[in-house]
Amino acid sequence: MMPDGLHPSEDIVARRALLVFVGTALAWLLVQWLGRVFGWSPPLLLVFDVAALAGFVWGAAMAVRIWRKRRKE
Repeated sequence: MMPDGLHPSEDIVARRALLVFVGTALAWLLVQWLGRVFGWSPPLLLVFDVAALAGFVWGAAMAVRIWRKRRKE
């Protein structure tokens, strides 16, 4: 057990969840900016919005799994 209470494999999953959240947010912001610059249509931007939503849901699912596993211990 690590001093902060996370097992090394849980630490890796926690970092991965953080990267998913940050990467999704940065990618979404970049796409929104590019959409304004190049005048992309709203339906195309909606596709990226849904993809970003899926990324946030995936990151949240990873975080909930870590939280539930730690509660069992």
